[in-house]
Formats: sequence, structure tokens, C-alpha cells
Amino acid sequence: MATVTGILTNIKTRMTTVTGIGRVHSFWRWAHQDSDFNSFAVTGGIVNFWQIRRLSTRESWMTSFQYERVHDIDFFGAYSHKDATPSEPVFQGIVERVTNVFRSTAGKTLAGTVQSLVEGSQGGLQINSIQEEMIFNILCHVCRARLKVKELPSNFPT
Repeated sequence: MATVTGILTNIKTRMTTVTGIGRVHSFWRWAHQDSDFNSFAVTGGIVNFWQIRRLSTRESWMTSFQYERVHDIDFFGAYSHKDATPSEPVFQGIVERVTNVFRSTAGKTLAGTVQSLVEGSQGGLQINSIQEEMIFNILCHVCRARLKVKELPSNFPT
């Protein structure tokens, strides 16, 4: 049986293989001061980070002794906006590479630790929005995405 912490750690590990992704956190990060924000969000002088967390879990009883759980995993990625660079295509490329991580054979089951990344006809990472937002007074490209993770069936404790 996979734990939520194990699932988030596995997702983070896969995401850190993405070229250009910056820092990845398997929990939500918050800051009250510039120095705190810089420590978890800034890489190479630019905002470039992703964070993931479980947003919700649904449990289904399959039989009188087995159940399965489906977790909604929330993704938030940010990248400094630099019009002169241009940063938009760079960030869009990072988003596509993150999406691709979950399309491989191993990615679809997080290397066998979960049953699937599918619920119904939805599979893989679903991009909810890509837009610009101010983060700590810095204009950033922001991606919000969702992944449904279906655990392997588990037996009820005896």
C-alpha cells in the first residue's frame, strides 16, 4: 500500500528529472520574508519552482475486505516573467516536460507503486491553467495542474 507521503515523494523525484524545472517541493511552501521566499523559490536569480500536495482523497469499498483510494494531487509551478528573454516559451516547455514525465510506462504507475494515474477517461497530468500572477512582487508565469492517483487495492485491517 502506497502512503500519500510516498506518492508525493515519488512524484517529486520524477519531476526533478525535468530539464529547467528549478526547485521541486512535495508540500506547499509559504514565505513571510524575501529571504524565506528566495530560499525555496529562486534558482539562478529567477523564480523557478514547483510544489505539489494532496488536495483530496476518495475511498471506494470494492469488497467486504478490500478498498481503493484515489487522490487528487495539486501542482503549482512558477517561473519569472522576462519579456526580453522571452520567458513564455521557456515556461511552456517546462510544463510540457513535466506532463511527459507521467506518460512513460513507469510514470503511469509511479514505477509500480500505484495502480494508475487515471480515473475514468482522464489520464495523466491535467493542466488547469497557465497565466501570469504577481508572487512576492515578481511577475511570474504560473501553472496550476491536477493529477489523479489511484492506489493499488488494499485489504481492510483485521
